Amino acid sequence: MTGVRRRSASRSAGGRYRLVLVTNLREFALVGPGAAGAETTLETFRLAGAADDFARRLETPRVFAHAVGANFGEYLRRALSHRARLAEPKDLAWLLASYARDALAGSRARRNRSRSPNWRKS
Repeated sequence: MTGVRRRSASRSAGGRYRLVLVTNLREFALVGPGAAGAETTLETFRLAGAADDFARRLETPRVFAHAVGANFGEYLRRALSHRARLAEPKDLAWLLASYARDALAGSRARRNRSRSPNWRKS
């Protein structure tokens, strides 16, 4: 996502919560105040690497949803609860497990790409 779109969206909709979920339907960015209070991208999620890849994946929506649905759901849940207090230990456990699941899924995806005969190192 371009910084210009991210900044303009954040300024116009920041309001009370000071958080904005910016999207172009392929990429998502949670924008809000960073540690020093300056606007920053807090977390991102990408459904596909490029627009043509996204269009190709949309041709088989159920397969696409199955491939990204769980991780995307985790991202949305984290984004929507970003400013919520962690009131109980189970809340912190869920948050840490959510990031661990994302990391594991990314690791598996990279491993599968490296085993693919069509994969090439850049």
